[in-house]
Amino acid sequence: MQIRKTNYFLEIKRFLFSINALLYRELTTRISRSTIGLLGVFVEPSITLLVFIAIFSLRRGSDVFGLNIYIFLTAGISIFSLFNSIAYRSANAIDANQSLIGTYKYIKIIDTVIARSIIEFFLSLIFLIVILSSVFLYISQIVLSSIHLSISILFLSLTFSFGVGLIILVVSNLYPITKLILPFITRPLFIASGVFFPLLSIPQGLRKYLLWNPILHFIELFRNSFDNNYPLDKMISISYAFYSATTTLVIGLGLYFLFENELLKK
Repeated sequence: MQIRKTNYFLEIKRFLFSINALLYRELTTRISRSTIGLLGVFVEPSITLLVFIAIFSLRRGSDVFGLNIYIFLTAGISIFSLFNSIAYRSANAIDANQSLIGTYKYIKIIDTVIARSIIEFFLSLIFLIVILSSVFLYISQIVLSSIHLSISILFLSLTFSFGVGLIILVVSNLYPITKLILPFITRPLFIASGVFFPLLSIPQGLRKYLLWNPILHFIELFRNSFDNNYPLDKMISISYAFYSATTTLVIGLGLYFLFENELLKK
């Protein structure tokens, strides 16, 4: 019994050491790439987000189905950016951290995806805080009808992105040619996820196919959490979002632990 407790303690210690090292490496790399240092890690992505908002708000007007245009676009961009940053960048997780994985036996490959997920999640929170604060200063109104739904969708999006990230990590390293295919999937998925349009504006014939996309459910529910008067298609479901996220996570973890030794040989 004592042995199990000791092993459990050592595993937690290993995990914390790994995540700490990887978080430090990831942030250091990003800071070194930024022209304004640590501030650039937060400011530069926020500026990109604001540019998109400015462009599309001019085209669509001040609101979409009663939802403030800034909130509408921020919800879509934030959720998709969280997914894109975690899922697709996981393909290069091993290459980007090869020196750490090879040098420190405590660091496992899955830790690289966990560390990146943590950073991207908190960056997304910062984006949201910046935009919501700006909207509050502009219209003097707090725009958040359901904080519980907002938090739930953020965590479901994180779970789904992490699961997809693990799947991509395994597949892209076992079959490197798939890394060439990923960029061609991003743009169609970006459009099909409803980042810049409400689902109800899409013809019914096309809508039934788009509804298979879990990211679309995350984005529409996230918008509804800011204003519960924002209309949702009757097929948009928190249950579908939940089962998509958990199923993807189980598949991702299963593939990772099944092929972990093969990945280490890479």
